[in-house]
Amino acid sequence: MSAFMVRAGRSIRKIILWVALCAVALAIASPLLAWRTYELDRVECLSNLRRISEALLLYAQDHNGCLMPPDYSTPHGYRTWVDISRSYLGQRGLNTCPANPAPHCIQAIHHFPYPHSYALNKRFWNVFFKGPFPLDNLELADQTALLVESGPIRGRPAGKTCESLDFYWDTAWWPQAYPSPHNGKMNVVAADGHAVTLKVAHYASSHHNALYGRLGGRIFNWNGGHPNGDTGSAPYE
Repeated sequence: MSAFMVRAGRSIRKIILWVALCAVALAIASPLLAWRTYELDRVECLSNLRRISEALLLYAQDHNGCLMPPDYSTPHGYRTWVDISRSYLGQRGLNTCPANPAPHCIQAIHHFPYPHSYALNKRFWNVFFKGPFPLDNLELADQTALLVESGPIRGRPAGKTCESLDFYWDTAWWPQAYPSPHNGKMNVVAADGHAVTLKVAHYASSHHNALYGRLGGRIFNWNGGHPNGDTGSAPYE
């Protein structure tokens, strides 16, 4: 065998070894890169929720401690809590979660444009009585959902217009409308302004109270799982 063929054989083996090492490195790195992307999206989404909650709480300070309705009709079409809060945010783009964007969605009930990723807890308006529920009357604000993730409703037929919800009612009421896009978890901000990533407790209605019950972790649909004025009892699940 000539010296040239020996050298060529060694070069080929080196190339094969190099390709194999690159393949192993890529196999190791891919899950890490995917995790990093997921984590960056989750953290950005949490930051968005914190900043939006600050804007909503500032709005409440200017309006006798009350929040705006999730949406309402005007002669010029519907307005939403997103429209009202913009003057307090000072920056656009915060209403989109990078892991769950909804750029072309319409609101699923009234069919106005709603290209946003978050929904406002409906219980703060026209639920316990007509009009707004004052934040100061909420006993367990740190255990009450203020904003949750919504975005495109899952499971819609192919070709159907993207739909989303601007209000939050309950994950078991419409599971496809309130996703958990962060590796099976959802970002939520409570009525005291702190944001958390949690695993939703109830995507089914069995043994679950839709009005007060647990959303996940220590966050409930309302007042720590208690009716107003009755925090001494066991919380509803």
